[in-house]
Amino acid sequence: MLMTNSGQVTILGLLILITFVNVGLIAYPFAWQGEATTALNNSKASSIDGNRSVTPHGANISATLPLLVLFPEASQISPTGFITKADGRLQIEVLFSKAVDTSTFIPGTSLILAMETNPNATVTVKWDLNNRFLTIVTNDSLSSLCHFDPDCNFALRLDGTAPNPIKATDGSLLNGGFDNYWRGFVIIG
Repeated sequence: MLMTNSGQVTILGLLILITFVNVGLIAYPFAWQGEATTALNNSKASSIDGNRSVTPHGANISATLPLLVLFPEASQISPTGFITKADGRLQIEVLFSKAVDTSTFIPGTSLILAMETNPNATVTVKWDLNNRFLTIVTNDSLSSLCHFDPDCNFALRLDGTAPNPIKATDGSLLNGGFDNYWRGFVIIG
């Protein structure tokens, strides 16, 4: 009967699909659905370190979120996100998702500021907000770091991969250790 009437096959298929969705088959197979839902409802998240704990069957399972750069946004070129100080030096501010282990943050190695005249400009760094907010200032002025023909292009790279990845205080790697942070800038001349 199902092979002769395609309308009945469609209705039967929809009824089966609706039944499985209501049982929770897509989210959790069969009998696990009740326990998993309870574990997720009882999970605790910390807004400070980005960790999430789940307790199915009484076992504590923790997941640590990776260290991320919240500002400026990565992988784009922008005429914003930096300032020129009164003395002519360049200043870039970076906000991280959680506290950085500053011993893993090494200017010239895990932080590269590539300028037009210097592929690894010397910088000074300052940390605020419990090591979540970073201020980067060039030691040289923009007039010696840029050609201005007519614009000045430069890039900031933060190492998230081996051998010198930047780490959070909880041990998580920048971008999960899978990718470097990169941001290009342009000063319109």
